[in-house]
Amino acid sequence: MRVICTPFMRLTPYHDRCRPGAHLCCTFIVVEAERTAKANLIRRQEETAVTRSLLNTAKLMEKNPLLLRLKELEWLERLVSRRSAASISTPATARASTRPSPSSYA
Repeated sequence: MRVICTPFMRLTPYHDRCRPGAHLCCTFIVVEAERTAKANLIRRQEETAVTRSLLNTAKLMEKNPLLLRLKELEWLERLVSRRSAASISTPATARASTRPSPSSYA
């Protein structure tokens, strides 16, 4: 198939000769790909920051057990605040609550 070039086509750049709809569609695809790439980059950077923060927290807790206990108490406080009626039992009170009462023998 032969393409016949007119004098007008020789003088104008290629992007002016292609159909406007096709060119616009290609532009949207390129812009969408760039935005997706930027969003993925930001997401990866945030994940890396979170991982570093968790690692630093773990190192601090390894060096100082008191910080670990403080974190446990914070989680316990959150758990109790979310539940309307929560009972907290230590191992000693848990054993006492599982024993039958003396009145149950009678």
